[in-house]
Amino acid sequence: MREFNKVFGIGISRTGTTSLTEALKLLGIPTIHWSNSMADFNRFRGATDVTVACRFKELDLIFPNSLFIYTERNFETWLKSVVAHYLPFANSTAIPDPTQAIRLEADIRIYGKLNPMAPDFPEAYRRHHELVMNYFQNKGDRLLRLNMEGGDGWQKLCSFLQAPVPATAFPHLNMRRA
Repeated sequence: MREFNKVFGIGISRTGTTSLTEALKLLGIPTIHWSNSMADFNRFRGATDVTVACRFKELDLIFPNSLFIYTERNFETWLKSVVAHYLPFANSTAIPDPTQAIRLEADIRIYGKLNPMAPDFPEAYRRHHELVMNYFQNKGDRLLRLNMEGGDGWQKLCSFLQAPVPATAFPHLNMRRA
């Protein structure tokens, strides 16, 4: 396997982060999905989802020689999925739980507020994509763009990590059905 410090999945919610987490685990990389504390970044060799995506620049500085996997998908199907995902939280008047600070911060950094709603998502998607592409444009081969919805899987991931392809189907977890 390729030499690296950590591997971070920096796609935002509903882009295949759960599937990526499972794939990394199947490759023998202890990985957490949707971490709830900064200590998780030290405890695990990999981390994925919005709590990682919102701080990928900081993680690059804190953990040099790390690899980054940007999970992405078709904008229209992503938008339907993320709107449905956040719908239960829309118009919530609940007082935020301070023990969830890292998760709350992620929503603020990525979507611009707590409990984002449909109008907030398109700009967040565009802005995050632009940040990732600009940041990694001169960083060599440390970024992999992975679109599982578009057919990417073991071949692309294992080539990037220089790991053998497992003799099992690529995981497709937490898929929202139409």
